[in-house]
Amino acid sequence: MDRRYDKHRQALQTGELQRKSGLYVFRYIDNNSHKRHYLYANSLAKLRTLEKQLQRDIDDGIIVNSEQSNLTLNDLFKLYMQVKKVEPTTRESYERDWNLYVRGTLGVLKVSSIKASDVKLFYSRLDKAGYAHGTLGNIQNVLFPTLELAVDDDLIRKNPAKRALGNYGKPSKRKIPLTAVQEDRLLAFAQSSNVYSAYYPMLIVMFGTGLRCGELIGLTWKNVNLQAKELTIDHQLVYKDLGEGYKAYIRKPKTKAGNRVLPLISSVYEAFKMQLKFCTLMGVRNKF
Repeated sequence: MDRRYDKHRQALQTGELQRKSGLYVFRYIDNNSHKRHYLYANSLAKLRTLEKQLQRDIDDGIIVNSEQSNLTLNDLFKLYMQVKKVEPTTRESYERDWNLYVRGTLGVLKVSSIKASDVKLFYSRLDKAGYAHGTLGNIQNVLFPTLELAVDDDLIRKNPAKRALGNYGKPSKRKIPLTAVQEDRLLAFAQSSNVYSAYYPMLIVMFGTGLRCGELIGLTWKNVNLQAKELTIDHQLVYKDLGEGYKAYIRKPKTKAGNRVLPLISSVYEAFKMQLKFCTLMGVRNKF
């Protein structure tokens, strides 16, 4: 078989050719589909770099030339949400962040083409737009595992979102808790107010237990054991739009540690007794 050369008298290897326009082409047969595919480059050196990358992908079991290899990041996220087991409220948060920040940017790119620099540039732009590091962290918490699914399915060799977040994003504002003096002033104001005195027991419970807002407003008398002086936390109340408009939902804690039993200190114990009297006066039926 005669040896073939390009216009510069460089020897061409099996599958390589140069068109009249000067464009270099590499032809090969995909082992899975048994169809012919092509690689293109403006120089022979670039073409052979692409050939080496192709062979490396084949050797490492990376999927090439299939419908899966053409998946966009948005397609992959949809698949990830189908296989990921999460609470409805968590799912809503994931989808909200994705739609706000990723869908129209990184989301339109093919997964196989996304590089680490693409992800870093994505975070850099959000950083310049003034978003906080915590917001970017929430995005990373869904972006990284989505791309990790592509690694597990042999669509890509490594995760381009790994260590991409860095220190992008403005530092989150430090939350400053109330001092003991400020707590006392707030309680005194609520206790003496004709409007807010109804919330006085609730404030004492909040300060004395450190409950999250959703846990506090979700409390029922079944959670309160005045005899044993214990408070059981096994759910929370959330107000979300899960596809049917904004509604209140009862949700279990996200982690096992969220289920807990707290001892009632004397001030919290007395606050619950006060709340019990309020409920009786208002005609609210108490179910223990």
